[in-house]
Amino acid sequence: MRARLILREMDRQRMSEGWRDLALAGLLATSSVAAPTAAVAQPAAASRAQIQSFDDFFRALHQVEASGKYHPRDGDGGRAIGPFQIWKAYWRDALEFDPSIGGRYQDCRNYAYAKKVVAAYLQRHAPDAWAKKDFATLAAVHNGGPTGASKPATKEYVSRVQSVMATRGT
Repeated sequence: MRARLILREMDRQRMSEGWRDLALAGLLATSSVAAPTAAVAQPAAASRAQIQSFDDFFRALHQVEASGKYHPRDGDGGRAIGPFQIWKAYWRDALEFDPSIGGRYQDCRNYAYAKKVVAAYLQRHAPDAWAKKDFATLAAVHNGGPTGASKPATKEYVSRVQSVMATRGT
């Protein structure tokens, strides 16, 4: 009963799944009905895989595209700009899908604006991957265009994004 009350309070404070699992493991370990260590460790490991979020994904893309710099140099011979290295055609495509983004192409130099552009582009060209949080497919589409997920050339890029996400504990 005490454990349930504590977990409800934690939910109210909107703590992440990983922290709830750790707290539960601590409660179980100190209670008179302690669970075996292996049974407690598995939920915590499973929750780490589940806590991958779009914020984690965008941070990884930003790291791979611009080394985490908010004002990087233009890439691809001046054709890609901003923290996500967005091309003009990519930007137009995203705005066609979601005109509410508005703005100008040069606004892609701003992290928050560029993030909206990337989100719209990915929702347009990889809606199933977006819904499933399939970050590998989303990274491939960001890098290789609408058919990026089927291009062998995007594999190394996807691997780099996944590596960044893994090193950040997600």
